[in-house]
Amino acid sequence: MRPGNRNVGFSQWIAATIAIAIFAMPGYAFGQQVRPVKSGIELKLSENLINLQTEYLQYLAQPVKAQKPAFNPRNPTIVSDPDFVVIDTLPMSSTAVLRSQLQSIGAVDVVSYKSVVSARLPISAIGQLAQLSELRFARPYMAITTTH
Repeated sequence: MRPGNRNVGFSQWIAATIAIAIFAMPGYAFGQQVRPVKSGIELKLSENLINLQTEYLQYLAQPVKAQKPAFNPRNPTIVSDPDFVVIDTLPMSSTAVLRSQLQSIGAVDVVSYKSVVSARLPISAIGQLAQLSELRFARPYMAITTTH
């Protein structure tokens, strides 16, 4: 092909068509797989909170031993003790209603500041969080670590 010639050769046209088709495939963007659209529990709970619940259920399913170690999440930045996790939540509209709903599923030390409601929630109650009508979103409180 000479400079200024607008005719594209057949092989170049095929190569361009294949490249466009690859990048336009559903679930892919620039060669990276795109996550599916979130729905249900994933809309209200962060991935870290869902993973914590899964780890806890696996821990509970382990056979009982004489000295079963206390539950400890794999993610060291999640602030928790053996049975509780510290969470930050956002309400749909009312922090007072969300505080009450969190307490109804066992949350303790429930406090709010502006539009964020924080609490210590039993890890076993994470599955009930998504069912709270006033909950917009919840995530575990994450410790910030610094290195020098």
